[in-house]
Amino acid sequence: MKMIRYLFFTWMMLVVLNTSISQNTNLSNAISFNGEPFLMVNPSNHQHIVVAWMSFQLNNNLVMKIRTSFDAGVTWTTPVTIPHVVAGYTSADPSMAFDSNGNLFLCYIDYNATTFQGGVYIVKSTDGGITWGTPIEVINANAD
Repeated sequence: MKMIRYLFFTWMMLVVLNTSISQNTNLSNAISFNGEPFLMVNPSNHQHIVVAWMSFQLNNNLVMKIRTSFDAGVTWTTPVTIPHVVAGYTSADPSMAFDSNGNLFLCYIDYNATTFQGGVYIVKSTDGGITWGTPIEVINANAD
């Protein structure tokens, strides 16, 4: 019976050790909701990785946050927040793509579910995801 307990305890310690040294990196460093991540690898430079996700901020609903790595994920920039188009909006559903010139585009929804206002927006980065331009509305939520 002692041997079974010993084996069980050893197995549990191995499970804990294995999960504590996993390859996952907590990019958000947050204690609240951070979800729907979108990862993009630059097709011209596989060392260049950009991640966008929905992040909860007090008094700001959900916002888009982005982090960039130029060394295949060894180091990351500090998170960049994409400001809402209108105060009180909530952001959702990030997706990204690089064009053939190396520009990075982030597409996302920015809206107010209570007033049925908002739309789909696109924003451009010319430096690989470190800084971002002004969001441009692609389609309004009330276009249909």
